[in-house]
Amino acid sequence: MKIWIVLAVFIFAASSSANAFVQATSNPNIRLFQGDGVTFALQGPLVYRINLTNAAVFIPSGFVTDFASVPWFAQSVVSVLGRHSVPAIVHDYLYWHQKCTRKEADLILYATMQEYDANWFQRHAVYWMVRIFGGWSWNENAESKKSGFIRILPAQWREIPENKDWRIYRQELLEKGITEKLEGGANAEGDRPNYCSLDRQD
Repeated sequence: MKIWIVLAVFIFAASSSANAFVQATSNPNIRLFQGDGVTFALQGPLVYRINLTNAAVFIPSGFVTDFASVPWFAQSVVSVLGRHSVPAIVHDYLYWHQKCTRKEADLILYATMQEYDANWFQRHAVYWMVRIFGGWSWNENAESKKSGFIRILPAQWREIPENKDWRIYRQELLEKGITEKLEGGANAEGDRPNYCSLDRQD
């Protein structure tokens, strides 16, 4: 009985904190890494605007996503390669960029799923799966960045070679000394984006 009471409190907290609807202002144009079949690179920028705060999440062209910030077992609940691909890409980017806290990134995922008509069960199941198990992906991303790996491909490296595996490609880029540069509306290193908090700022 106590477990159900605690779970109900957690769900209520998630619902009340993530009541902002998020709307995509551009559709994702992604290209598959044929060598692994699970990794994609954005071929154009993706802009996501949070209606409640009017703050925009700008995901630059060249961002590489494998949807792994949403655990594989949670992907059986939602369609990360279908209707829910945009929420998954946004979450992947927030987990890589790491200028918001992990909890803020997870709350934004919850809100984007709500906007994309995920039902009550889908929203809460995925939210709590990333809250409980998402730390592994978050920490792996932090270690990859420290090691010099990139996930935002510079323009001259976005033409993905045929049958190329992303893990091999990123190692090749590391050995060539290719670095990651934010562009367009992306936030500069060290800046905290205004979209992190779902509370209205005005």
